[in-house]
Amino acid sequence: MGNITKKDIEEIIKRTAGVLLEDISSKFDVFGEALDYVRQKVDKLEEKITKLEEKITKLEEKITKLEEKITNIEIDIASIKNELIEIKERLNEKVDRYEYLELKKRVDKLEYYIKRYIVRKTPVAV
Repeated sequence: MGNITKKDIEEIIKRTAGVLLEDISSKFDVFGEALDYVRQKVDKLEEKITKLEEKITKLEEKITKLEEKITNIEIDIASIKNELIEIKERLNEKVDRYEYLELKKRVDKLEYYIKRYIVRKTPVAV
């Protein structure tokens, strides 16, 4: 081993720097490929998120329509309840079937009595 000259040192530094640069360059290539893969994944996720947002918007619209329908149904039910109350009140005022039959018997008896006793006794005008 002889004397190492300045030129030898510069040559060693150049080779070492070249090796280091090649190593760094290959690592950047690998990093770039990984970054491209991550970008593709992010793009796919963004597409999925966009589709999900669209679905959510459609579902929100459907929910709004359903809420409106439910409100209308509730209003209809309240109206029907009020009508039922009125009908029940009217039915309470009416005579039931048994009472009707009893009253009919009494009226029939009165008609019979009137025809038999009152109408016969009334003199006929000539």
